[in-house]
Amino acid sequence: MLRQLKTIPENTYDLIGQYLKQRPDDILSEYLKNILEQNRNELLVSKFESLQMSIRTKEILAAKVSRASGNSDIKRQILATLYNRLGSLYTITMQRIRAIDSFQKSYDIDNDEHDSLFGIAYSDRYKHPEKALQLINKYLDAAPECHKKYYDAYYTLAEIYIIFYRNKAKAEEYYRKGLNAEDKQLPFIMHEDTTSKRLAKQLIELPSITDELVELLLQCNMI
Repeated sequence: MLRQLKTIPENTYDLIGQYLKQRPDDILSEYLKNILEQNRNELLVSKFESLQMSIRTKEILAAKVSRASGNSDIKRQILATLYNRLGSLYTITMQRIRAIDSFQKSYDIDNDEHDSLFGIAYSDRYKHPEKALQLINKYLDAAPECHKKYYDAYYTLAEIYIIFYRNKAKAEEYYRKGLNAEDKQLPFIMHEDTTSKRLAKQLIELPSITDELVELLLQCNMI
């Protein structure tokens, strides 16, 4: 992140701030300022404080962009991206309802926001597994195989089938598909073991899944 900040002049953030005093309705410049502000906060404060600040500034910016006149492609793209990012931040901070709402807003604005479609399913997988299955399959049909969430979609399917349907064969099938999908990721996209991958693997390796274990998992993971 520090290297990324060094690729632009150090006073860029201040210059954009001065410009926005003259052009407060320039949402593209406001969006850039928001990105630079987040990068700077990550270097200056704790991760928790950075997350809280990022959520608040994006909430304010999303409201401002929503109120902006016109309906340009830039406005829709910025708004869809902001809601998607808010959904991710709400997920990290365990705010399930807000995450689903933000992902849904993003997807409603732009149906090509594959991240948001998967985000809706992922956030709701423990509460409404049947709906999550439908949305994940919709995501898999719509997104390219190299999409950054593609492999985790299979691991999430495996997780759902082993927890809610006790279908170990299906879980193993989708787990293998997840492994195969990882090989199709673009080389410059960093990926690591996800929560769904780790949990699905652990449950598949168990000799049996009890009601007590499922209840404990849901209590630990429900938001």
